[in-house]
Amino acid sequence: MNIAGSALDVGYCYSNEMGKADGELNEQYQRLTVLAKKVFSEIANPLLNSERAWLAFREHNCELFERNDMDNHGFEQKDCMLRMTRERIIELREIADSIESR
Repeated sequence: MNIAGSALDVGYCYSNEMGKADGELNEQYQRLTVLAKKVFSEIANPLLNSERAWLAFREHNCELFERNDMDNHGFEQKDCMLRMTRERIIELREIADSIESR
C-alpha cells in the first residue's frame, strides 16, 4: 500500500469537498444577505459581523487539530474545517428559510 499516494488521494478528496462546501456556504450567505436587505435590513450589519467572526472562529478552532495532527497528514484539521462549514451552511439555510416563510 502506498501511504503517500493514499494521503494525497485523501487530501485531494478533502480539497474537492471543501471547495464544494465553501461554494455552498457562499451561496447561502448571499441568499441570506439579499433577504436581510429586503426584509430585515436591521440584520444586514450583524450578519456581516457574524460571518466574519464565524470564519475567524473556524480557522482558530481547527488550528487546534492541525497542531495535534502530525501523524494524520492534517486530516483532522481538514475534517474540522469541512464539518464546521457544513454545519454553518445548515445554520444559514435555516435562518434564510425562516425569513422567507414570514
